[in-house]
Amino acid sequence: MNIAKEFAFMVLLVSNFCVIISADRSYSQSQSQPFTLSSIIPIPSRDTVGNICSWISTSVESATTSAATTAYNTISDTAALTKLGWPEYNPDACKEAKRNQDIYKTINEKLYTTNNIQELFAFLERRRNYLIRTYNLLPTHEQGIRIAEYCIINHETAMDKFLKNLFLDFIERTAKESQQVNASITQYLTEH
Repeated sequence: MNIAKEFAFMVLLVSNFCVIISADRSYSQSQSQPFTLSSIIPIPSRDTVGNICSWISTSVESATTSAATTAYNTISDTAALTKLGWPEYNPDACKEAKRNQDIYKTINEKLYTTNNIQELFAFLERRRNYLIRTYNLLPTHEQGIRIAEYCIINHETAMDKFLKNLFLDFIERTAKESQQVNASITQYLTEH
């Protein structure tokens, strides 16, 4: 939250600077003598001010869009994990995990009816989308391997063969990398 406040303050400060510069330019052109601000601080030409303000505006907009996108993605990733029942200590995730298992039981034990088939298709499609989103965040998530294992154990019903293989490959690849790091650390400690 502090970063957002600091960013908002910076935007406000830059905006006020642009307004002051523009007002000084307008006042100076309407008077025979320049405004005192321009006699104290050298003011760039109107074109330069316009270019600077345009650049600042574009930079602020770009930074704002980037920050908003990052925040949205983080929220969406968290929401996807919650819908999958992760983390297991989160009460909302626990409710979703129970709901998921109940619906998977309905599917696996063929307890469905012709009335709820479309609803089950929609449920599986949403879970598959959450799993795909989750797979994409695994490499950068601090608990990536645990999440991958959780997803395979708890959501195999929603996975097609390709998606299941992706999760298994991630686990295998991460385990190998971890073993290589452990071997390197052991070798270093042995030598020193």
